[in-house]
Amino acid sequence: MNQNKFLACIFFSLLLGNAYAQVMSLTQVLEKIERDNPMLAGYKTRAEALNNYAEGARAWMAPMAGIGTFMTPYPSLSGKNKAAMADGDESDRGSLMISVEQTIPNKNKLDANRRYLGEKSKTEELKRNQQWNELRFQARQAYYTWSVSEEKLKELEQTAEIVKLMAETSVSRLAYNQSTPTAVYRAQARVAEISNMKLMTESVIQESKAALSTLMNLSEESAFEIEPVSLQSVNLIIPDTAALAQKRSDILGIDREIELMKLNRKLQSLQNKPDVRLRFDHMQSYGDMPDQFTAMAMFTIPVAPWSSKMYKSEIAGMTGEIQSMRQERSALLIETRGMINRMVLQIRNMKAQLNRYETDIIPALQRNYESLNIAWEENRESLPMVLDGLEALTMARLEYLEKKQSLYMMIAAYEKFIEE
Repeated sequence: MNQNKFLACIFFSLLLGNAYAQVMSLTQVLEKIERDNPMLAGYKTRAEALNNYAEGARAWMAPMAGIGTFMTPYPSLSGKNKAAMADGDESDRGSLMISVEQTIPNKNKLDANRRYLGEKSKTEELKRNQQWNELRFQARQAYYTWSVSEEKLKELEQTAEIVKLMAETSVSRLAYNQSTPTAVYRAQARVAEISNMKLMTESVIQESKAALSTLMNLSEESAFEIEPVSLQSVNLIIPDTAALAQKRSDILGIDREIELMKLNRKLQSLQNKPDVRLRFDHMQSYGDMPDQFTAMAMFTIPVAPWSSKMYKSEIAGMTGEIQSMRQERSALLIETRGMINRMVLQIRNMKAQLNRYETDIIPALQRNYESLNIAWEENRESLPMVLDGLEALTMARLEYLEKKQSLYMMIAAYEKFIEE
């Protein structure tokens, strides 16, 4: 008895969970993906890391300090050292040396390096926008597929109910010789075929739901539904290359890479500037000699032929890469505009086809089926003919939904290309 109560509680909990499943619009789905998808959060973390690198770009190298002996003679007991020790001479016992050294880098180099690292963090934002555009496209595909599959499922369920009723009616008519076993078998086979189609459609719905759950970073147990999608008018425009250059994140990414390359080239060009090293040594004598010091300033000579070759070759290579990226940018703009143009034509063509289905094809097949059904009810037509008419109508409606889904996919691709 207790086990039955426990199973009943689980059953009602599942019913309540499904009853209160959240219904999410496409806008809500996209907002949750942007907020919770871990792939997008990673770009923000990398941008913060690059900003931290930039903060330390103007730091100097740590100073160096040392301690040791200076001009300290070996403790030899032969020759002059032996005589000096015998006479008690303390003048040449050497000194204790304390040394401090600091490298002072060129200020222009530090500033250029800081600008370069600071600009690198901005590229992460553009990469995030590119990834967000791709995730948005995937979410729309899954959402539209789910919505249209729900319409297909309703259509198949309605057709299955009609065919079941026809099969039952044909069985009852057998006793009056108003039907044939062949007609009954065909109706039953048609019910089984529709059941298979329903299973396939339900599988597509589950796959779409799983894809959206993954994109929104939800657990597999999370219950949610979606709102039906209505075919809305889309403002189809073919932007020029100037508008695309301001909107497309991949084009903006190339622009950013070009700017980064210019900053890096500037940094390399400053390698011909010398760095300074300062050194100070203090010698504290062990004997009677006076204390001494040395102060020295040293300069690097980067213009020497054997050292300048490296940064000069870097500058030449970067100049070539910048030119190559500019050519790639121009080619990408032209290709993108051409693809958008083709998409607009395909969307308009698909809309015209859907309109033909709505106004001509489906209404005509609907009238054909209704006529056949009335004739069958009056025993003036056979059941296989009615099933053929119903199948033609159902296939037309399903094909209409397939084209509707294709239209949604085209619109999603169009919005991806113009990044809306």
